[in-house]
Amino acid sequence: MFAVFVSICFISIIECSTAQDSFYFSKYPNNTVVANGAPVVLECQVSHQENIIYYWNLNDTRLNNTTRRRQVGSNLHITRTDRLLDSGEYSCIAENVTSGYSLTSKTALLDITCKSNSSFIVVYTH
Repeated sequence: MFAVFVSICFISIIECSTAQDSFYFSKYPNNTVVANGAPVVLECQVSHQENIIYYWNLNDTRLNNTTRRRQVGSNLHITRTDRLLDSGEYSCIAENVTSGYSLTSKTALLDITCKSNSSFIVVYTH
């Protein structure tokens, strides 16, 4: 009788753990082209939010918040893109803090183009 009770409890624990880890990305970062200096938001969200924390990687290196580039909720906000510092492949990592299970999104390329100088004056001299 005791062995049956222990087995049932063990199975219940496994089922709860598996249920907590059955999340998927409902929003994930997409390839984006933006002008140098412009703001951009990369989105990320999973289907079940409970006990989930998010991280962002740029070219497989974890990002830290700065005054210019910061995580707000699950999304990454870059207020003023810098072609040298921000171009590359971004991925979002969602981790269940209860189980330690994590998922990494597909990568998204952030392509930062040079600003085009569309206004100019042509002066003709004779």
